[in-house]
Amino acid sequence: MFRGQLFRGKEKVMTGTDQRKGPKHLRRAATVAAAASLVITATATPAHAINLPDPFTCVWNTTFGARDYFWLKVPDMKSGTVANLCYVNPGVMAVNIPNVWGYHSGNNAGLMTYNNQFHSFNKWEDTMDYMGTVVSIGIY
Repeated sequence: MFRGQLFRGKEKVMTGTDQRKGPKHLRRAATVAAAASLVITATATPAHAINLPDPFTCVWNTTFGARDYFWLKVPDMKSGTVANLCYVNPGVMAVNIPNVWGYHSGNNAGLMTYNNQFHSFNKWEDTMDYMGTVVSIGIY
């Protein structure tokens, strides 16, 4: 007979510390199962989403940096300058940017929609053509 166990006939009766082990083992098993499912879910979900970097980083990249971001060229009619709207990381984003006069793809390939047209782009393309309103951007 083990410590904390009594036998009554053919049935085993749990006493003392054995009564606490049952639920504790179940909690431990549930915790391990939850942690394992979290690890599987976290590794199966990509951590990428297209986004806009902060304006300083965009200006640096388009002027002095590696020029590897994707950006749209949007002229400011009042000042006569061109503002660049940068996008980084793979993903798809719905946008509504009017008066776009070109793009620079940088180290990115993808697809964008403007004026009800789909346009695919390859890495390192640079255009200065009027595109109208860009409504979606996808970077692979």
